[in-house]
Amino acid sequence: MRNFYSNLLILLFAGLFSLPALSQEQYWTSRPSKEGIVTHKAVARQSYPKEFKLFDLNLAPLRQQLMSIVGENPQRRTTIITVPNAAGKLEQFEVVE
Repeated sequence: MRNFYSNLLILLFAGLFSLPALSQEQYWTSRPSKEGIVTHKAVARQSYPKEFKLFDLNLAPLRQQLMSIVGENPQRRTTIITVPNAAGKLEQFEVVE
């Protein structure tokens, strides 16, 4: 029975530490590359990448996460956000007020 409670405690801590990581990536969603993209002739380029990844940004959770570190009584002093890089991989950055 003691082993059961120690395993339960480990599982609980693992779940608590993984929640912030899961919540950070909820504001980026990958989308198919060329779907719905119309290039205006004023911004057309001579060379355009043949392969690229696009992401949609859900601004509300990102804004909420960033606003948690500002103001008179911030919840915390820093936060970690994820941003897609040129290769389409999500990179983490620490943001400080």
